[in-house]
This record gives sequence, C-alpha cells and structure tokens, in this order.
Amino acid sequence: MNQGYLTHNDQNYRATMENVHGIYVQDFIRFSDKLKGLAGLRYDIFSGTYYTDKVDDKRNITGHGAESTISKSALTYRLGLVYQPIVPMSIYGSFSTYFKPSRRVAPNGETFDPETGYQGEVGSRLELSKKWAANLAFYYMRKNNQLEALAGGIYKRIGSAESKGFELEVNGTLMPGLELNAGYTFSNAKILPFSSGETNAAAGKTVAFAPKNLFNAWINYEVQNGAMKGLSLSAGANYMDETFTNSSNSYVLPAYTVFDAALGYRVGRIGMRLNVNNLLNERYFANAIFANQVSPGATRSFLVTVRYSI
Repeated sequence: MNQGYLTHNDQNYRATMENVHGIYVQDFIRFSDKLKGLAGLRYDIFSGTYYTDKVDDKRNITGHGAESTISKSALTYRLGLVYQPIVPMSIYGSFSTYFKPSRRVAPNGETFDPETGYQGEVGSRLELSKKWAANLAFYYMRKNNQLEALAGGIYKRIGSAESKGFELEVNGTLMPGLELNAGYTFSNAKILPFSSGETNAAAGKTVAFAPKNLFNAWINYEVQNGAMKGLSLSAGANYMDETFTNSSNSYVLPAYTVFDAALGYRVGRIGMRLNVNNLLNERYFANAIFANQVSPGATRSFLVTVRYSI
C-alpha cells in the first residue's frame, strides 16, 4: 500500500544560546614514597537563553516567543589519597563534588535548579603475583535536584537519590597463553524523601536505569608453540540485571546476558581478527523513552580487522 507523498512543515523554531566557562587548578602532592595525594578546585560559570519562535512554511519568523534564561555558577573540588604500604598493594580514598546545570525548560518557561552532589570512594589494588591482580572499591554517591522527563515536554521533580555499592575486578594468567579478565558491580540506587517534609511519591523506589548487578568476563587463549602459534580464541559474556525505566518503577526492562567471541591469527607484524558480537543473537532492550518507547539492543554482528605493526 502506498501512502503517497508525506510532508512536514515546522510551526515552531526552538533556539538555544549557551555559554560555559570554567577554570580549575589541580596539584599532585608527594608526602612520602608511600603516601601521595591529589587536590583540585574548579569554578564553573553557565548561562543560557532559550526561546521558541513561530515560523511559516518557509521557516520565516512570524512571532517571537518569551525568553527563559538560566544563569548559574558553582565551586567544586576533589581530594584523594593513595597509600602504598608494600609494593604489591595500594590503598586509596577519594571525595569529590560536582555541579551540572539544568538545560531543561518546561513549556511554560519554568527553569530548574542545577544538579549537584558528591561521591566518596575507598578501594585497594593488590598484585597477587606477577600474573594476577585484583581491584576492589566501595563507593557512595548522592545526586540532588534530579528531574524526570515525561511525555509532552513535562518535567517531574525527583529530588535526591543515593547510590552505594562496590566493584570487583580480577585479571591474570591461568597458564601460558590463557588470560582471564572478570568484573562484578553491585549497586543499590534509591530515591530519597524530600528534605522539605513534602511527600515524595517516588521515595524508596529504585533509580531509573540503575541495574543492581552487572557482570562481565572475557577469556583469551593464544597458541604459544607449534604450527598453530599465533592463533587465538576468545569468548566472553556481559550480564545486566533488570532495570526500571521510570521513577515509579512501573515498567521494567528484563535482565539479559550477551555472549561474544573472537578468532584471531598473528604472524610476524600482521594480525587478523574476527569478532562476533551477540553470538547467540540474544533479544534484549537497551533503553527506553517515557517508559513505553523501548530501544532494542544490537543483534548479532561481525567485525573483521587487519593490523600491521610498524
């Protein structure tokens, strides 16, 4: 069936004019051979003007809309310490604040406060041997003045949210030519009650697009001797837990696991590799808009690369 010629004429022209300036200073401090630090300051200045004009079929302006302006500035900082009691081990801690101006303007011209927050993290790296290393980190993050975009250009105030959890990463050599990289992340991200005492219907709900569990692993084997020397086989998996698409947690994207594989061959300075992504052609959803417009993840794909080392 032929729908015939379809055309579209813009009736509105939305204009944005923004200026962003920033200045920062940072210093690396060496207290001793075992203790080092980092300190930094940053000052940001943001200004924006937003308006929507009426236009005719040729996009000539027929009426000027009201202007909305946003002008914000903020001082943020970061601090960090690294302590290395013995050569194979390092222990670190960091704390930083951040500022993100809101560029959103409601249909009635309303503007919103900038997003602010902070993050603290402590962790350690341990080289178990020349062949194995592990990283472990615990973190806490808080974000304030968050917004949720709804259909029709409407914005909903979510308020503050916190996320806390840990990350573990291990990499090493199982045997000559056989290498393993694996990681796991746990995150508990929740929306907080309003500090004003006003009821926040989303309080206690899980933050949108914040999976509780993430896992990845990749194993690679390369033949070390014989006629097949230089041939490599690789396989891996990525797991993502279920995620909610909105602050009310009324719609969820299911958990999924995607498997990848690769076959390579290296001789002299020339290397060839075939990657197969989403090997089993898993059907999954990678994103969503307004809780009902979902975006499917990438299907099975192939990538061939040829490399020459000078």
